[in-house]
Amino acid sequence: MATFEKLSEIKYIQDDTDNLVCTLENAQNINKHTEYILRVQKGPSKGNKWTVSRRYRDFASLHLSIQQAYIDLPLPPKKLIGNMQPSFIAERQVALQQYVNEILKYQILALSLPVRRFLDPCSYPLHLAEEALQTVSIALRGDGQYELKGPLQNINWRIRKHYFHVVDSKRTNCLLAWQSYGPDKHLYNKDLQIALKSMQSLSHPFIGEILTFHILESGAFVVRQLHEQGTMRDLLYGTEYDKSYLAKYGNPKVRKPFTTRQIAHYGYQILQALKFLHDKGLPHESILHLTLSSSSWKRGGATLDELLQHPFFVRALNGFVERDVKGHLKFPLTLKEQIKEAALCVESRLKTDQKLLRTARREVRIQEILGSDEEMKKQRRKAKKRDSMWKSMSSLAETVRSQSASTTSSPTPPATAYCSTTGDSSGASPPAAGEGRGALLQAICSFNKKSLARVGSR
Repeated sequence: MATFEKLSEIKYIQDDTDNLVCTLENAQNINKHTEYILRVQKGPSKGNKWTVSRRYRDFASLHLSIQQAYIDLPLPPKKLIGNMQPSFIAERQVALQQYVNEILKYQILALSLPVRRFLDPCSYPLHLAEEALQTVSIALRGDGQYELKGPLQNINWRIRKHYFHVVDSKRTNCLLAWQSYGPDKHLYNKDLQIALKSMQSLSHPFIGEILTFHILESGAFVVRQLHEQGTMRDLLYGTEYDKSYLAKYGNPKVRKPFTTRQIAHYGYQILQALKFLHDKGLPHESILHLTLSSSSWKRGGATLDELLQHPFFVRALNGFVERDVKGHLKFPLTLKEQIKEAALCVESRLKTDQKLLRTARREVRIQEILGSDEEMKKQRRKAKKRDSMWKSMSSLAETVRSQSASTTSSPTPPATAYCSTTGDSSGASPPAAGEGRGALLQAICSFNKKSLARVGSR
């Protein structure tokens, strides 16, 4: 559950993690340039759709902004001559559709601000970072404890979370994290103030200290010590903490995986911190259980106590004793109940979203199997061809039968003697011209459609 999120009646209903699906529906020529019409759907709800118009140069600008991720993307090249021809526009529309599909395949790109702003400009205005900087500057000026050195732009993937470099009175480097409220804030500002004050008094060897915090109407910020080695992910990728996350995590050339001993050591500390917070009534999303194994999830998932007792993590104690990992955190009783209710609200929303997502995926699968336009057209053409063939054969059979019936009812003409050119008469009768035709008519009349072999069709 995110800490800084606003109440239902005043919150900003915007989930920046919803999936986006984009389809290039059409292209139109306007003022000697081509605009492509993009149909965008956000999340599992079919009603959450809109259209946006983009030129080729907009695609090129997007490509330039996400190029720092070092991910190979198939942007079609620019063309100066013949770029208004219908055939070329149709080909480019197909190529741009493939380009967008490739972008949305990568989660790190699909959740990035440039891509979100390209597909949903109304929800992601250009002044998000400027507003955060202005708000933090005013708040720090009134507080007087910290001096703002500057923003740390795009070091994290969250769009509405902004980081700033600040220093205290002793010139110690600190990290300020500003977060605007989101759809899962279910605490009033007064309760949130009490919760953060309790968190500030938290003492635990594996949880970073909150130096100060500030609650505002649009969001809140906390200040912690700045670790210039970076996060654990920065250590894994061997990168610096203040670089753009697209450059750090997109397609890095360097990776430094942890040893088994390091994994056990860090994992033990994380589990101890989670267990401590869980025992104090602070919930974490149950999706953490999914990271263990499918078999573990089927039986309800392993508990934190079970994991901590596992030999893999027990070996990571490295001299720690039980008293070393004890901590202190105290919440008022009424606030504990509020936190429980907030956790239930968040889980309820997640379950509803998952149900909608499963329904949408099921419908898409059914349409792929049964509702393909090309497949339906193909089946209709085959059926029409079969009907036409059977009608033609039936009509031919009826015609042959009628002709055969008329031939049988007519009297047989008398035999006529033939004379040779020399005047000699012959007793032999002339060849019957109707014998071959009669045999053919008899074969056609006796034709049976059921004797034909069946042809399998899809």
